[in-house]
Amino acid sequence: MNKPCILRIEASAGAGKTYRLTSRYLELLANLEPHPQTLRSVVAITFTNKAAAEMKERIVKNLKNIALATEEGKKLAAQTGLTPQAAAKWLEIIFEHFNDLQVRTIDSLVFSILKGIALEVGLRPDLEAELKEDVLLARAYDRLLLYLREGDTALRDIFRQVLLTFLEIEARSGFNPEKAIRKMLLDLFRYELKGRPLQNNQRNWMLKDMAEDVANAASRFLVAAEEAGLKFRYSFWHEKFLAPLDNFRATPFWKSSAADIFKGRGQVPPEVEALYADFQEKLEKYLFAWAVVRLIPYAQLYEKLKLELERLRQEYGLIHGGGWIEIVERVLREEGIPLVYCKLGTRFRHFLIDEFQDTSRAQWEALRPLVEEALARGGSLTYVGDVKQAIYVWRGGDPGLFKEVPQELPAELVDDPLPYNWRARENLVAFNNRFFGLLAEEGRARYVARRFLYAEREEERAKNCPHVGELAGFITETFQRVQQELPEERPGGQIEIVFCPGEDLHTQYEEILARLEKLLIQQKEQVAHKKIAILVRTNDQAEEIAHLLFEIGIPAVTENALRITSSQVVKALVSFLSFLDYPFNDVALAGFLRSKIAKGFLNLPEKFWKGAGRGNTLLDLLKNYDAEGFNNHLAPFLEKAGFLSPYDLVREVFAHFRIYERFPEEEAFLHRFLSLVLAFEQEGAGLSGFLERWSERAAEERLGLPEELSAVRVLTIHAAKGLEFDVVYLPFLHWTLKTPSLVTLEEGTLGYVQSPYPGPIKDKVMREKAAQALENLNLLYVAFTRAKEELYIFIPEKRPERASFGTGDIVRQFLAELGYRNYAS
Repeated sequence: MNKPCILRIEASAGAGKTYRLTSRYLELLANLEPHPQTLRSVVAITFTNKAAAEMKERIVKNLKNIALATEEGKKLAAQTGLTPQAAAKWLEIIFEHFNDLQVRTIDSLVFSILKGIALEVGLRPDLEAELKEDVLLARAYDRLLLYLREGDTALRDIFRQVLLTFLEIEARSGFNPEKAIRKMLLDLFRYELKGRPLQNNQRNWMLKDMAEDVANAASRFLVAAEEAGLKFRYSFWHEKFLAPLDNFRATPFWKSSAADIFKGRGQVPPEVEALYADFQEKLEKYLFAWAVVRLIPYAQLYEKLKLELERLRQEYGLIHGGGWIEIVERVLREEGIPLVYCKLGTRFRHFLIDEFQDTSRAQWEALRPLVEEALARGGSLTYVGDVKQAIYVWRGGDPGLFKEVPQELPAELVDDPLPYNWRARENLVAFNNRFFGLLAEEGRARYVARRFLYAEREEERAKNCPHVGELAGFITETFQRVQQELPEERPGGQIEIVFCPGEDLHTQYEEILARLEKLLIQQKEQVAHKKIAILVRTNDQAEEIAHLLFEIGIPAVTENALRITSSQVVKALVSFLSFLDYPFNDVALAGFLRSKIAKGFLNLPEKFWKGAGRGNTLLDLLKNYDAEGFNNHLAPFLEKAGFLSPYDLVREVFAHFRIYERFPEEEAFLHRFLSLVLAFEQEGAGLSGFLERWSERAAEERLGLPEELSAVRVLTIHAAKGLEFDVVYLPFLHWTLKTPSLVTLEEGTLGYVQSPYPGPIKDKVMREKAAQALENLNLLYVAFTRAKEELYIFIPEKRPERASFGTGDIVRQFLAELGYRNYAS
């Protein structure tokens, strides 16, 4: 174990990566002396908290099996080299020092490092993480608005320029531009704006001079064309060149060659062609400057926002996710490893990283010094992933790291691909092998790349585009090892293709829903004994499908249905706590009084509600109409609210109103609510602080999906990653590419995207679209590989009118090549 090693495990869908990662963890334990210190030296990094909890459970379970010498334990012992005696010792250590079992998310690990070195880098030791970046930015933006009201003239000038840009340069409209401004600032924040923004005087001078250059170049070209006797193919072109900025700013016609814009398309005199080329060059420079300039006021406001974020960090100890990764990476690079390990009280020697294809470059750069130091001391790096399942590129995931990392590290690389599919039956594995194997063929990959990036009418432009070849190469490289084998004979597996007619998007959408409904009704009895999932792209689609299932009497659960805020009892409890925090909050009190919690405890006639809002507070009105109810059920809590902790207060509310007894169907939500109250309390929050945290974080809190749930799961494909189901329905598979509104140019300069794209912006747009195209193909792979027994694919017979090329066209064409016909029409 003294020889440094990098173990790269490539695991396609259903290949048993979690099992392999856990067995690798046990292999490392087998070569270490059982001790809390050595337990802390092995770090397993997962993508989510749920995955971390699952891996911890598997580690303990496998150690128990080995220690008890069960059949599964004997097999694991032979694989890992871990003896029953050693397994028993490790179990004892883990149970006594459970916090030393280092299985955690990468954000959790990096944040723990940051807290350890907080004082050294000038941060508060009670630093608090805020993962919801929009919440943190909203707080900073609200503080800027407060300064604006207090008369900050410099800030007022910046806001004025932002509004001018919003209304004039962008030609936007709307009574309240605040929403758009907040969104733009959030986009800038996510792009991690770097580089120095231009000043206002530079902006005005630059655009004015460039505009004059464009007008003069157009005028010279027109004069030369007339002197040469050339006639435009279309008469209105002459008018366009008289006001080029008005006429060419939003059209790509000016990119045509000189010969193409004149009648006859004959020989154009060299001097005319040179003047036309000069006009094209000056117009493109202007459009590029305009794309950058329009963001300068936003960039200046963003600089003010960043200062406010720093104040929030200093005053309240709040820091966003990207912020702490950047700080830790800098400290490790500048200060070195010893400081960090001194603060942590341990030294990491072995790293295991799951879902490596979704690791961002910033995250890896923060981890890299620690990994290099571990390898230098004879440690190891094990990472698991599958570039075909890289579906978080939009969040910064960089699948290129999967192959790149071993080239940067001083250790021997050992590849350990997992060739078997342990999930699906034979026909499903064969279908996915054949379907996605087509993408590994160079010709088809190039066709897919060309069609994603260019429309059919732009075939000529696509032929010589370097981005097409680059994307085609990524596609073939991603899917070249898509073929899987079965570890044992597992016959069966059903694939049904449902072709849906319709000329337009709306008709096809309705037809898909109708045929999905028909199939589900036919197979209604399966819900009770099979895990069934309907996978979609968006939460809105999931809610619509769930509503359909409800109407036909099939139980269903969506991600939103599992949000803790969907519980009416929890909503009522929060209303009651808000009332206790501020008794004059009529809205909160009304929410509680009308809830099913208050029913039976307070007796309020209808005329009570008719009198609400007519002078007296709702609390005074309540005392008049039901003094006994108030004294028995509300007054005691008003007296205690300032003296009890939030957790103790909530426990007393539960007991007084017999919450568990009266609402047993809400038990899971109530347990989760109590755990959140306790967690927020441990962060130092009193009742007001708890309510503030609740308003910021509650929307993202969900229950887990119970394995035994007899209901159809309706999930997004992103949420279904890592899961498996007996039966999977895929109703909406046509996804197209979206043009980004912002792109990052050289040295961090930001450009606003609007067609026609100037050269540098077009290059970045095409790269962004290529990344989207590859991610869409990966999403298809994830969706197709969730099923164990049955897969139902719904696909329109043809592309909808006026729809762009997308994944639906690929599915339809590949199915035809594989011999699937329209049996359903």
